[in-house]
This record gives sequence, structure tokens and C-alpha cells, in this order.
Amino acid sequence: MKKERWSGPGTVKEVVYDAVLEFTSDDATVEFKPKEIIDQVLKKHPTFNPGTVRYQLIANTLKRQICR
Repeated sequence: MKKERWSGPGTVKEVVYDAVLEFTSDDATVEFKPKEIIDQVLKKHPTFNPGTVRYQLIANTLKRQICR
């Protein structure tokens, strides 16, 4: 079964980024588990695919490490 693409407000990257900022209170020293961010996203967007959150977190982490 093929899942539908995200069509809610904002891009996937924006939704995940906003959830991280909200969870950490915009404090870059706060550590979190992917599950905590998934839960944060699902509070606002219950139909969001949890796997997409994981993928976006990994992609953003790798991009930060490469661009340093």
C-alpha cells in the first residue's frame, strides 16, 4: 500500500524543524531522542508519517556534519 505524500501546512523539513525548536525551547544544548520529536510532530499533525520524521532528522544531522 502506497502512503500519501505530506500535504499539510509547510514542508516536511519545516514541520520537523519547528517540532525540534518547540521541544528544545530553541536551546541547541538540549538533547532529544527521535521518538520525542515524533511525538511532538504527531501532537499537531496526527496523520504525519513517523518514518518521515526519522528520515528528516537523519538528513538534517548529516547535512550539519558535512557543512561544518
